[in-house]
Amino acid sequence: MDVSVIIPIYNGEKNIKRIFRCLQRQTKREVEFVFVNDGSTDKTDLILNRLLNNCNDKRFIYKKLSKNRGVSNARNIGIDIAQGEYLIFVDSDDTFTEDFVSVYYKKIYENKTDIEFFSFNEKKSQKKYVDYSKFDNGNVFNSDELLKMFFSQRLRTFLFSFISKASLWSSTSFETGITYQEDTLALINIILCNNIKARFNANCYYLYNSGNKSNVSNNLSIEQYWQAVKVDKKVEKVIKNRDRLSNIIPNIYSKELSELMGVIVCSLSKNNMLNYYKARQQYIETYKMSSNITFKQKIKRRIQYLLLRNNNIKILKLVYSKLI
Repeated sequence: MDVSVIIPIYNGEKNIKRIFRCLQRQTKREVEFVFVNDGSTDKTDLILNRLLNNCNDKRFIYKKLSKNRGVSNARNIGIDIAQGEYLIFVDSDDTFTEDFVSVYYKKIYENKTDIEFFSFNEKKSQKKYVDYSKFDNGNVFNSDELLKMFFSQRLRTFLFSFISKASLWSSTSFETGITYQEDTLALINIILCNNIKARFNANCYYLYNSGNKSNVSNNLSIEQYWQAVKVDKKVEKVIKNRDRLSNIIPNIYSKELSELMGVIVCSLSKNNMLNYYKARQQYIETYKMSSNITFKQKIKRRIQYLLLRNNNIKILKLVYSKLI
């Protein structure tokens, strides 16, 4: 089997027919589509079984879980089931072109790489949501270069934006205790644990339905923001032991400031002062060790730092009133 496409789904009765048709129209034949139903309580199971019974497409595999244990667990089960040499992860509320799988596979097979990254469009606007045009120059990037790109905010970790060798996942899985940025942690772990060869592609074959995501930043909980901080600290701990990567640690701290600011804003909106003061203290301490990518970011972080150091809660609420 060339490729396994893993699709976790939970209460997806509104999207299941669309994603099923998108997969059914794929021109690639040596592929399997692994649906993992994460304990849905709506009509997902009924609709999916009906679709499977009415088609004669042996590329589909269906695994129904008795309980909802989260998307990370569902993806891990999909990885265990998968028989393909390469893996692609898909979100059930997105769409893609008919040659999506075929092109992803062709690129990674011909280039003999471990990962191929692709640009993709936002569904509503039809414009590029992530654009890798600058890196589509034939260059092959190694693990260290990919890590530096990520922490300088040039590499994104959307799972559907790449195809990877299945063997990379033999020693890496999605951490089930993490419900936000679990994709970031998994990809970073893969890059850290392997001598990766990767390339980037400018063309788009995937339409990202950003409006329907439950993890849009302004809908995140305090706990999810803390989990993002936890992810940063896990990566930071590993990278600290690699001398050649020590120069990107300040950039990790800068990313951590974003997550801490999320905790702060969310805490103020809920009048949760315990979490506010905890995040405030960490922000002040982390700010001194961070390094910013752009001048605009530097000014933004400086203003946040001064407001927090002086504990200007009223001004913070005014500045972030649209989010609060």
